[in-house]
Amino acid sequence: MRLTEKGQQEEGEQASLRRGKRRLRGRGSASVPLLRLLIDLLLYTLAVPMAVGLRLDRFSMDAFMGVGAYLVVGLLIKAIAMRLTRTYLHRWRLATVEDALNLARMVALVVAGQYVLLALLPEFSKVPRSLPLLEGVTGFLLLVCLRLTYRWSTAQALSRRWNRQPHSLQIQNVLIAGAGAAGQMVARELLRHPERRMRPVGFLDDSLGELTDSVAGLPLLGKLADLPRAVQKSGAALVLIAIPSAPGNLIREVMERARRVAVPVKIFPRLHDLINAEPVDAIRDVAPEDVLRRAPVTLDNELLEQSLTGKVVLVTGAGGSIGSELVRQLVRFHPKQVILLGRGENSIFLMHQELTMHWPDVDALPVIADVRDTARIEQVFATYQPDVVFHAAAHKHVPLMEAVPSEAVLGNVLGSRNIVEACLRHGVRRLGPSRRGGAVRGAPA
Repeated sequence: MRLTEKGQQEEGEQASLRRGKRRLRGRGSASVPLLRLLIDLLLYTLAVPMAVGLRLDRFSMDAFMGVGAYLVVGLLIKAIAMRLTRTYLHRWRLATVEDALNLARMVALVVAGQYVLLALLPEFSKVPRSLPLLEGVTGFLLLVCLRLTYRWSTAQALSRRWNRQPHSLQIQNVLIAGAGAAGQMVARELLRHPERRMRPVGFLDDSLGELTDSVAGLPLLGKLADLPRAVQKSGAALVLIAIPSAPGNLIREVMERARRVAVPVKIFPRLHDLINAEPVDAIRDVAPEDVLRRAPVTLDNELLEQSLTGKVVLVTGAGGSIGSELVRQLVRFHPKQVILLGRGENSIFLMHQELTMHWPDVDALPVIADVRDTARIEQVFATYQPDVVFHAAAHKHVPLMEAVPSEAVLGNVLGSRNIVEACLRHGVRRLGPSRRGGAVRGAPA
């Protein structure tokens, strides 16, 4: 269905609004790590008088002066140790055992630095030698308790938000297939947004051992093969596949098991598709290309490195689903220059921005051109003289193109001929035509 001009304008305005909100959140969140650092410093410094109270029965003026200097110098040591271990970058509401271990490393650095000062500086001769250790233990407990308390209070607040939802709203219980990083991320985001009316009730995962009974605060209800039983047990009304690397046969198996219990299936996209979208907004229906995913192929990295490193590489259709993934893979081999050729300026712009953000060392050049335009393709090849070409520009949706076969012939046949002939004229060393497939009644074309 073709959007009307008004609908396109409204959609553009909504997209601009979402981008603006994300920019505002980014500006506001820049000060959050600094605030966490200051709170940690204050709390760890509070451990000094607590440790002194545990260590000394009587508090003389000499001891007070020594501890005062020790406290000031220790503040600098703590700031350096926190900066080195980056403890302030971790979100408290997502505190884990790994965060506690990182805090322990930070405390160990502080204690070691304080003992060095006690040994070298005579000004600290009145400070008890056991004070750094007592302070370290006390500070560690305070910092851990702070994070656990914050995480617990956040969970309670989320629970209250769910309970305040009107009973008239129909809330879907969601069973998440995949308890890895993507599954845990989408579970947390759904819990944070009760207005979405999608409540995660548990996970299914094949890779976790039998000793694990919960993930991210939600129960692990079994393996993927246990889906029908888990749906009945949890009352799930929706199955969400959150396995970014899942091959097509695995997605088909999950859909088949969900079909047996009459439960719809949605999918959480691959993580690189979330660059310009909120995780919750990215949840979508299963598309034909999802069930047609092929199993991962082992690449000959040595051959690819010889073919791509230091070479000028041109990718046609670089803004499309296949072309963009080709670009993401080939930049790992450090080509001299990557030419992003495509007809749609928006998709090429987004691909160029992604490379600029994640691969700043790669010389990526966006080029707007249509592979059906022989003169324009000739101009591009003559200007940039590519060594390697990957041709991914094509119409891939078979049922749609069956309605306009002339456009399919122009793009897929004549466009490909233009690229091949340009490669021959300009002595391109390697041409990599992408293997393309489409969906026709659920079967690969």
